[in-house]
Amino acid sequence: MRGESKLRIEKFLSCMKERNIDAFYVRDVTDIAYLSSFERVFDSENAHALLVCDKGVFLHTDSRYELACVDAAQNDIVVSAEPISHAAWLQNTIREIFEGKGIVIGVEDTWSVREKNSFLETFKDSLASGKVVLSEECDFAVGVRLIKTPYEIDCLKSAQAITDAAFDYIKSIVKVGMSERELAVLLDRHMIDIGADDVAFATIVAAGEHAASPHAIPSDKRIEANTPVLVDFGAKKNGYCSDMTRVFSIGKPSDEVMTAWDAVVCANEAVEAALCCDVSGVQMHELALSVLKEHGFEGCMGHGLGHGVGMQIHEQPCLNPRNRSLLLCGSVVTVEPGIYLPGKFGLRLEDFGVVTQEGFEVFTRQNHNLAII
Repeated sequence: MRGESKLRIEKFLSCMKERNIDAFYVRDVTDIAYLSSFERVFDSENAHALLVCDKGVFLHTDSRYELACVDAAQNDIVVSAEPISHAAWLQNTIREIFEGKGIVIGVEDTWSVREKNSFLETFKDSLASGKVVLSEECDFAVGVRLIKTPYEIDCLKSAQAITDAAFDYIKSIVKVGMSERELAVLLDRHMIDIGADDVAFATIVAAGEHAASPHAIPSDKRIEANTPVLVDFGAKKNGYCSDMTRVFSIGKPSDEVMTAWDAVVCANEAVEAALCCDVSGVQMHELALSVLKEHGFEGCMGHGLGHGVGMQIHEQPCLNPRNRSLLLCGSVVTVEPGIYLPGKFGLRLEDFGVVTQEGFEVFTRQNHNLAII
């Protein structure tokens, strides 16, 4: 992984050079995990800061993470757990490595008001004298993460392999009368049992009319025979997420459900056949809507068609009406058209994969059938 980190840092430094940024101050935990390539070190707590420049990579953490960070760094990243604020650490580190020279510091556009105020207070003299120039709203960390490396693709495929296997498992154990919540707990536990580091996001299990809410929270609602059950879930492995939605029924559901499912399948497969580096997110979203309309389900999908997946479950790029940029080769996206009929049912079919020069390589291995158990 140290070689992977070197590639990421080099790409990041190249982006900095294009914008005449001398040092970049990173506070987003996911971006820090990405640039450092540390595995099983960071949790969700925002307790770290990273400084990237052509003189090296420097990490500030606290005593709770110090040993893990030092071990993971393997001397390639300078780790400090000095008990001072991140802003004070940044000031001290910059003084030491740049020896009082004037520099431009880049920061992410995600920092909090408190974090910004701390920075401005700490650097007020340097900012006033022009020794430090602040370059704000630099979101190119997102762009660097957008194009996945071969290592990242392997991690994403490993996470999806667990997810695929877990769907086979729940089909083998689900029974009429089981609650949505019960099934979600069993599904999450099984993904951990077969190798997931964690679940990628809160699992959705929604039966019948409950699934007409796209992000339904599993409830005590009981699964009935001949009723579609939507399951949206994913595993996390080696820091990377997977995302899949499938629908099953214990016994054959109504003809109306099967007709709607056929429309969803056609929309999914039309998009996956068209996805490549020469199309935009909005084009793919509109293609899915047009297929649903042709099948008589206009206005039945209110959400975007898909989103990026990586270290976070929702990343760039998005397949939605707002993304008019052409997709880039190496970006990973979901394709998840759905039909939602309040008071009746909700259906969604979601795969994810990587955009390539040749088209779209799907990581998901489950077929597109509505699974009848």
